Amino acid sequence: MDPRSARAEAAFLAAIAADPSLLATPHTAQPVLVNLANVTPTKVEWLWWPYIASGTVSLLDGDPGVGKSLLTLQLATSISRGWPLPDQYGKLTELLPGPQNVLILSTEDSLAHTVVPRLLAINADCARVTVLTGQRIDEQEETAFTLQDLPVLQQAIDTLTPTLVILDPIQAYLGKIDMHRSNETRPLLAALASIAEHARCSILCVRHPSKSQNGGAKAMMRGLGSVDFVGAARTALFVEDHPTKRTCAFLCETKNNLGPHGRTQIFSREKGQFAWAGVTRLTADHIAGGERGPDPHEFIRAMCWLEEQLEGGIPQPSKDLFFHAEELGMSIRSLGRAKLALGVRHKKSDEGYMWSLQTVDIIQR
Repeated sequence: MDPRSARAEAAFLAAIAADPSLLATPHTAQPVLVNLANVTPTKVEWLWWPYIASGTVSLLDGDPGVGKSLLTLQLATSISRGWPLPDQYGKLTELLPGPQNVLILSTEDSLAHTVVPRLLAINADCARVTVLTGQRIDEQEETAFTLQDLPVLQQAIDTLTPTLVILDPIQAYLGKIDMHRSNETRPLLAALASIAEHARCSILCVRHPSKSQNGGAKAMMRGLGSVDFVGAARTALFVEDHPTKRTCAFLCETKNNLGPHGRTQIFSREKGQFAWAGVTRLTADHIAGGERGPDPHEFIRAMCWLEEQLEGGIPQPSKDLFFHAEELGMSIRSLGRAKLALGVRHKKSDEGYMWSLQTVDIIQR
């Protein structure tokens, strides 16, 4: 043994002999144990089934300018008025429990120039929509709010009892926290989830996608920040441009830990006005993730076009579909891939092969 190591070991043993308490546990903390036989299962409550659950944190990802803020303001409007939200057929039948309050944290849009005019244009009850602009201690000057001051958010929620809290975007409220470091984001997101659970409100966190997007990546992994954002969220949504309807966008569900994934909704943002515009068979991973192939835009365009041609259940001759697709610049290969992705059926007839869409199995609560 090295002489220095021997001396160090001898000194340690001598210290223990003189004071055996040095080997004792330096604290008196005890484990907290919960026997699951004593836990009563509770039913999940939904703000908007199956996209946003009550008492949880949800994510909303999408590129700048795709319509995320317009969508969140429509949600705020519907909640402020108690208006229904779209179901799995795209019909406005998902009922809300009457008009409720909404709390918004937003840094990207002017309240007077953008937020309020947009809310008024879609007939929101602005008396039920409140914006947290900062914080003030006693009579001091107002300062910026960050999520490192969670007691301020907790107080605002306790005062307003909102059904929905919108953070748009969440990275603007992280303060000194590095959103790419799990050891920094995990405690914060856990605390945010705890606030949502105890207040029975839905907290919707808006994010931008990562710049280093990979066409083979799953849609729910494309947002900025550490994987803990996705881990903390019970549901996650993604907004993407519609390839054939330039004034429309897709709203896809990329994660759902509490139930089945909902169908992809479509909304219009023509002239800055929001309108729900139906549903599609396309999933989040068709639109934004790993099922798009070497030419993502061509594939999604072909899927959208083919779905529109076959909607209504009337079979169409494949030769006519191929002819019109080529006229629009779509390749036969892309149309064939779209056929497989949509689950299109084909049946031989006197006119050749007829293509038709299968009936969609609508998920139930």
